[in-house]
Amino acid sequence: NLDLRALLAEPKILTLLPLLLLALVVSKLIPVSILKIWYDTKTTVASGFLLVSTLSLVIAAATIAERINVIDENMKGALILVAVISSIVSPIVFKKLYAKPDDNEEKINISFVGTNQFTLSVAKVLNKQRYDVTLYHIRQEKIELPVSDHVFPIVDIEDYSLETLEKHGAFTADILVALTGNEEINTSVALAAKERGIERVIALAETPKQVERLKAEGIEIMSALLSTTAMLQAFIESPRVARMFINKDATLHEMTMNNNEYDGIPLRRFPFMGDCIIVRIFRENESIVPHGDTKLHKGDRLIVTGSNEYVAELRELLE
Repeated sequence: NLDLRALLAEPKILTLLPLLLLALVVSKLIPVSILKIWYDTKTTVASGFLLVSTLSLVIAAATIAERINVIDENMKGALILVAVISSIVSPIVFKKLYAKPDDNEEKINISFVGTNQFTLSVAKVLNKQRYDVTLYHIRQEKIELPVSDHVFPIVDIEDYSLETLEKHGAFTADILVALTGNEEINTSVALAAKERGIERVIALAETPKQVERLKAEGIEIMSALLSTTAMLQAFIESPRVARMFINKDATLHEMTMNNNEYDGIPLRRFPFMGDCIIVRIFRENESIVPHGDTKLHKGDRLIVTGSNEYVAELRELLE
């Protein structure tokens, strides 16, 4: 029973309305400011305005206060009117302040040179929110390509020559993986990618001569023999550790500490971990087993385990 005409005719109520609205906003923004530990200022303020719209709670509190003679009918009406105004205005302010993160900006581009069961399987399970994958496939290759269940482009090319790959944009990626069935092609493509400034290049190589040549150029080596041997050894000696590599819910994740705000902070004072555990820190050529007094430094590579949700939040916070 809100009589707007009577309320607006009262000078005292008109004076109280902006003060009550301000008090309502301040009462939410002050406690919500603790979220600045994890989020930027605009997101924190936006969430505070969203919490201001508490219409049903204000109506209930005002009604009870009137019944026990703490406030009169006019004050009750003023409180309800303020709640209605805040419920209309606060979502608008939230929408103006809150900037939805653009997932596309943070994606890492990966070029897979060589389309086979290995590259197809990896491309399908990589996080689509984090990676943009392109596979390069020679038309003559006899492989059953997925038709409708992939969400990544497969580029048909004439051959794996450097000119062809250059023409189709394979060397514009952040990461290039050379995984054809020909070790000479893998070596040639990997070296060319490194020469063109691609930061991370991964190549399949088995012979010691090619492995040493690629390692000398800073190229990461994948060997089917060594990988299979290492996994089999892990399954025999440490089966639970081995299962972490194939269990999506208990896998290890790598992330880089790029946030200047946490440079030099000890882990015991780090404000957010959720259910994540840092199991290793790589700093240049040093491998560190972390404890509470271990300080984070910009550029550290962290090996983390935990639920996918908290790992994603921690990655966003650090990177």
